[in-house]
Amino acid sequence: NSNYNESQNISVPTSNELLNIHEEAAKMILSLIEAYFGVIRTKIYDLIPKTIFCFVINFVQRNMERALIEKLVSSAYRQANGESLLAETYNLSNKSNLSGNFENEISLLREALQLLESCRQQSVNKN
Repeated sequence: NSNYNESQNISVPTSNELLNIHEEAAKMILSLIEAYFGVIRTKIYDLIPKTIFCFVINFVQRNMERALIEKLVSSAYRQANGESLLAETYNLSNKSNLSGNFENEISLLREALQLLESCRQQSVNKN
């Protein structure tokens, strides 16, 4: 009986103490969630320009390979037919006229990059 009475002396937290404990736990969880989303936001800001440049580089690479193959094939054809190697085919000259479209796309990508940088600066200023 005496052991049973001694174990009853355990202090039970009051409702205010429990409320404080729950508030601190909620604040800690909130700060962990904010930190997690901060890491994810930073990764996304880092990956967006890299992804854009990856698409641009792949696009340019494909078009350069295609133009090189066309030039090689057309020069081999001209050699077989005795035509000048310096004459530019209509297809290649047409593509050189389209270079303005690439410049337009590059300027749009630069604007997008500036927009991302301004978003990143606003995010840094908020933190």
